[in-house]
Amino acid sequence: MSLSTYRQPGYGAFFSLIFSLLGFCTPVDAQGWISVRTDHFEMSTTNPAADAEATLLVLEQARSFFQQTTDLISISSRPLRIIAFRSKEEYEPFRLQSTSFAHYLHSQRGDYIVLQDIQPQHRQAAIHEYTHFVFGNAGLKLPIWLCEGTADFYSSLLTDGETTTVGGMLSARVRSLSEGELLPLQTLMAVDGASPFYNERNKVGLFYGQSWALVHMLVFHESYRPRFAQFIGAVSGGSESERAMQLVYGKTADQVMADLQNYLPVMGSYRSVNRTVKAECRNPTVSSLSEVDSALTLADLLASHRATAARAKGELVALRQRVPGNRQAEELLAYLAAQEPARPGAPH
Repeated sequence: MSLSTYRQPGYGAFFSLIFSLLGFCTPVDAQGWISVRTDHFEMSTTNPAADAEATLLVLEQARSFFQQTTDLISISSRPLRIIAFRSKEEYEPFRLQSTSFAHYLHSQRGDYIVLQDIQPQHRQAAIHEYTHFVFGNAGLKLPIWLCEGTADFYSSLLTDGETTTVGGMLSARVRSLSEGELLPLQTLMAVDGASPFYNERNKVGLFYGQSWALVHMLVFHESYRPRFAQFIGAVSGGSESERAMQLVYGKTADQVMADLQNYLPVMGSYRSVNRTVKAECRNPTVSSLSEVDSALTLADLLASHRATAARAKGELVALRQRVPGNRQAEELLAYLAAQEPARPGAPH
């Protein structure tokens, strides 16, 4: 993820959740690619409109949480773009890591959340990726373990319209933690985008699980919670994670690991349950995407990452032959030419 400036966010309010269940539904069936747009999100998808709207509802709730409990949300007139496929087969040509189920992409082309599917049991992935977007747009520069751990932590957001819970157990992460020995803290905090623990299927589960558990402890444990905001600020400001632990909490890596080992058996008893307040949102708009529009949407996504830029160029050249003079296709081809060979963008 490419980040720019840092500003100190209002972390003291992170865990006093105030937002409400939104309600909308438009009875439109998906025929090919459609666009579904709310106040803050625009989804291009092959899923039925009702499923798209349900996922956007979850994201609007997550946005409401961050807006009403932090100062991380900036005002933008441009909705965040989301590409939502229906299956792993549809997602496969756009997958940036073999272990990914979804990803957030930030580049000069803008911001994308890309989802393998939007089945109800997978909507936590959408919140996870949206958390990356929120933290990135706020200018926070976090190491991968902290970036993924916080995204997992907030992915547990649940609301019933009267109360909202954050910090609930994630079954897949709990299972990963039970299947292997914990990584030394130095190893966990040194993981980068090229690390086997971030890329290999038999290792990535433990990395994500332990990162989530460590953030969970920092958020809720009485020895860490009061200074969690200070820790985030120190790390985002440039301090290495282990040094920040020592400076902020006065604890060595071995002491933090001992605390984490003791915390794991009881972490299920920690969560934040809050009253909710009604949030307003206009009804979504649903429209069909033409073959050209959907091709341009996917080409724009491919153009946003160096690993798929060559494919984007091929798709656009073929599109230009079918539809000569298309302005968007020409602009994208010009962008690709200008970006060679360097091209920003990273999956999360």
